[in-house]
Amino acid sequence: MKKRVMLSTALIHEPRILFLDEPTTGLDVKSSRQIRQIIKELSSKGTTIFLTTHYIEEADILCDQIAIIKDGEILIVESPEKLKRITRGKHIIEISFDRFNKQIHKNLEGISSEMEVVMIDNKFRLFVQDPTLILNNVFNFVRKNQLTITSINTLQPTLEDAFAKLTGLQSKDMTVEKKKGNQI
Repeated sequence: MKKRVMLSTALIHEPRILFLDEPTTGLDVKSSRQIRQIIKELSSKGTTIFLTTHYIEEADILCDQIAIIKDGEILIVESPEKLKRITRGKHIIEISFDRFNKQIHKNLEGISSEMEVVMIDNKFRLFVQDPTLILNNVFNFVRKNQLTITSINTLQPTLEDAFAKLTGLQSKDMTVEKKKGNQI
């Protein structure tokens, strides 16, 4: 409710430029969606909005231009789609098994030096140059370790992947780095 009141107060004079710092932090899903909708409407009516956020997905949804900041310096200013194209060439295979543990993660990393493996929740993301070369090794790994694949998908690079590449982070470091304060 406080966020809504603050946003309403900021909008009462119909500003041409609006600065918002983490407008959806700590909000429930319904309130976050309402705030994002208000931001979209303001933008479509011509209000220039400067938004700081650690929620990369939110920046992807709301922003026409994104500045990635590291250690207080702007690294790049570009559209979300152009930023995502920076990571093209990397393919992502997301896979989950009937079992999930750190030993499986460690063994999966040993499949190929051409692959980065990141654990996200109960899934593994494999960042590879050529999925056709890696998939055969993954299937052999599954058979050897008597695992069952419960899901497997290919994903397009995300804005988070671009952020990681541009700031020199490994994808697995993103969770730690979000806590440190790098911003989009």
